Amino acid sequence: MTKPVTPSEWDALESPLKEAPLFPCEPRDKDLTSEADRQGQARKRVRAAGLYFAAVLNGEKRGQWALNLARKLGAWWGFPDAIVIGPNRFIAFIEFKDGTDRLHQHQIDCLNILHRLGFPVCMARSADFAMDFLRSVGAPIRERAL
Repeated sequence: MTKPVTPSEWDALESPLKEAPLFPCEPRDKDLTSEADRQGQARKRVRAAGLYFAAVLNGEKRGQWALNLARKLGAWWGFPDAIVIGPNRFIAFIEFKDGTDRLHQHQIDCLNILHRLGFPVCMARSADFAMDFLRSVGAPIRERAL
């Protein structure tokens, strides 16, 4: 005969519907610089450090037709804004936000998946935070460029 499940056992089976970020996130700031400009500043610093920076444009607002096509071609809703690649198979993912914007749940879910797969992931608002994050996860940075 099967014993009944206790309330604490039920609680252990539950998982939150809205998971929190499992990766570093830079706090909000009052700087009015746009997300695109912040990402551009980070791109320059990353490239100057000898790494490759690839922007992912699947989050751009181009209309419903473009959105449908992107999904058909395999765009991943919530995929990070940038991929940083370097020597020795280094790869990291960075989501950029302006000073007051927040991560949406589909972005958190996507970034958490990448984090669980073992990739370095963060949400940055500044080039300094992005570079500090890359250093902290072992990116092969040419320090003289900084």
